[in-house]
Amino acid sequence: MKLSTASLIVLCWTPLVGAQNKPKMVGGPTIQITDVETTMAYEPGGVAIRGTDLGLVRQVRINGVSVPIIRRTEMLVEIEPQPQDPGFAKLELVSPLGIAESKIEFTPSLQVSLANDTLRLTQHGGEPGPYWIRYSLDLRPAPNFVPGIYYAEMLNMTSRRSGLLARGFSDGSPISLSFRLPPGSTFPIHFQSLCLYEEPTERYWSFSNAFTQP
Repeated sequence: MKLSTASLIVLCWTPLVGAQNKPKMVGGPTIQITDVETTMAYEPGGVAIRGTDLGLVRQVRINGVSVPIIRRTEMLVEIEPQPQDPGFAKLELVSPLGIAESKIEFTPSLQVSLANDTLRLTQHGGEPGPYWIRYSLDLRPAPNFVPGIYYAEMLNMTSRRSGLLARGFSDGSPISLSFRLPPGSTFPIHFQSLCLYEEPTERYWSFSNAFTQP
């Protein structure tokens, strides 16, 4: 009997607690980043960056693009970025002492890691709402922008080698999902989630970033 792709995947759920950005420092000897707020890709609003000697910061860049600084103290810089692609972006604080680097997370986001034929996937909705995590062995030839959904669908969900990996309701915090692959598997698997957010005056959908493993 020939097994389908879906039958090769064994799922097990575990909660993820306390996921945080871990900044990396280069450049200036005193500018340090200790915490970067996670924010929504669709509507980031004000984002707080905490650290030391931040009063020296003259410019903040996300993926190389300067963003407005709306407040700055010795221990906090608050920025107001425009809507961003979901996922993780490079964050730079520029001062006369050099450049402090970290990362900033725009939700919904996905991360995937592989160890000993076990994949670990982290889904972070950012705000409460239902989610659907999907997989496919095939990407679309071009991003598919669906009316009414923020960001683009990257996975080819019409392929016979695709399906729904998991679904549920999140309180907005990260959720971890792990599953086993057949030993020696070499084929890449693509993942992307779809999230629904409902507020008293607003309801919208958003795709996460797509992630390919291995």
